[in-house]
Amino acid sequence: MSMISDKQPIIATYKIDKIKKSFFFNLSIENQYKKIINKNKNKKINYEKNFYYCIKIYEKILPDIVKNLNFFYKTNYSIKFWEILIGYWLLRLIQIHKNYFNDYRACNKKRKIIVSEFDKKIFECNNYSEFNIQTTHFKWNENYISFLSKYFFKKKNIVILKSKNINKNYLNILNIKNNLIRSKFKKYFFYNLKKENIIDSHVYFDPLLGRNTDINFRYLINKSKIKFKLYDKKNFQFYKTKFNSFKYKKNHKLVFNTKKKDIFFQSLFEVITLSLPNEINYYIKKKIKQKLSNKIFTVGPHLADGLHKFKIAHEIERGSELYLKQLGGVYGTCKNLVSEYFDLKISDKFLSWGWNHKNKFKTLPSYSNLCDSLKKFTKFNEKKKKRNILIVGCKLTLLFREFGSRLQPEQVYSYIKRNSSLIADLEKKYKNHILFKKHIFLGQCLMTDMLNKKKLSHVTTDKNFYKLVRNSKLVIHTSNSTTMLETLSINVPTILFWKKEEWPIHDYVKPLFNDLKKNNIIFYDKDKLIKFINKNYHDFDKWWQAEKVQNLIIKFNKLFVNTL
Repeated sequence: MSMISDKQPIIATYKIDKIKKSFFFNLSIENQYKKIINKNKNKKINYEKNFYYCIKIYEKILPDIVKNLNFFYKTNYSIKFWEILIGYWLLRLIQIHKNYFNDYRACNKKRKIIVSEFDKKIFECNNYSEFNIQTTHFKWNENYISFLSKYFFKKKNIVILKSKNINKNYLNILNIKNNLIRSKFKKYFFYNLKKENIIDSHVYFDPLLGRNTDINFRYLINKSKIKFKLYDKKNFQFYKTKFNSFKYKKNHKLVFNTKKKDIFFQSLFEVITLSLPNEINYYIKKKIKQKLSNKIFTVGPHLADGLHKFKIAHEIERGSELYLKQLGGVYGTCKNLVSEYFDLKISDKFLSWGWNHKNKFKTLPSYSNLCDSLKKFTKFNEKKKKRNILIVGCKLTLLFREFGSRLQPEQVYSYIKRNSSLIADLEKKYKNHILFKKHIFLGQCLMTDMLNKKKLSHVTTDKNFYKLVRNSKLVIHTSNSTTMLETLSINVPTILFWKKEEWPIHDYVKPLFNDLKKNNIIFYDKDKLIKFINKNYHDFDKWWQAEKVQNLIIKFNKLFVNTL
């Protein structure tokens, strides 16, 4: 079958997965589906263009939203006050909206579209943390797809898949009887999605600031060569990210409107109304006790939830300076990162883990508390003979995350195919000494599904990462991540392995990554990596401890994972 008929409906719901679990499809990978089945050369998504478009939209509509909020609540707060409260949520929402809007715009509007039944209550959230978890659920995403369908398709062409009426008859609607097509679906969309429960580690991670926060600042002041006035602990206010499960009521009277006739803005403002965090309505009416502080120290990008965030906003409103510290990896290396953009925009000073290429006046090179603590608490037994090669997995999802320099949904299958092939080849030669540290997401790891198919389930492990590192002679990271910086900071033999297009990097850092490649620290080709491992398996230390390699690691660490 060489073409997709116009008579075939667009399946824009995850409900179909409940009918036949191996039969899975969603609107956001419509173009990828066509590419696989029909081998069409579709135009690649320009992530960088979309990234900056979303920022442009964010900066354009934020003043209007602030004006609307001030009018409704009879306040006169600044844009920065409201940006602290809703900025990161709004930026993420715009990116999601742009992604699905692009998909709809590329669809053939003459075809029928199958969507789930829209429920506006699904969009309600208490705070950013809850919103972030919601966006990792299929139910929330299919609700978004359903919400947008009315802006693009005529009512007669929208087939609503009601949750109460899911049965086998819907397979007839799909009009897909060809066994060849079924087998191709099974091959490329084999994921058995059973659970929706998900804890996103970067949401619930309670940032340990390491030493006392005042020592953080003393170190910063000494290293940054910036002249501060006499340091007084009373003039600093330190906030830790906190989360709560308190439920707030939705204010249905607050409605955001736009005078623009463009359906992008009309649909965006409607979803902003539906999903504005409910904590805004609760805390904006409360009297917040203000503390006298000249500087506030915390971590980004969304600062905190509940009362803490509002305290920060009020302190900034009265003139306090906001100091944010880098929370995890990827910062400084990736070309476009939403969290990095927002941290630099909202803060008065940003404490990086060593880099300062962007906004040098605002960015202060500091150090990584996390990796600094690892040097003291992670003990390695040098005398113990190590045989294992540890391969560290990446968070994989077919749900859209963000336009940025990171692994995208349509790259997931290529990632799985490449890394499962690497594991299979290494396991043949080094039997029982290859371990794959899986990353659980949406209740399971997509990578392990493929390993199970290849009868390699015995290599997967979910044991403590640091214990695995301690007992491994080599660690291979398959993504640009915090874990990569952790093993580099404690000087464990480390190799980075991914495709260049999966993790685009800044131009200024390309010479350094070229040096990493020359010294066999980063590989973009599987065969070259295997050849290197086979040659050095019995003595990785000889390669790793070479003066040239060690000097390069020190140079890299000083920039991206500086420690005391």
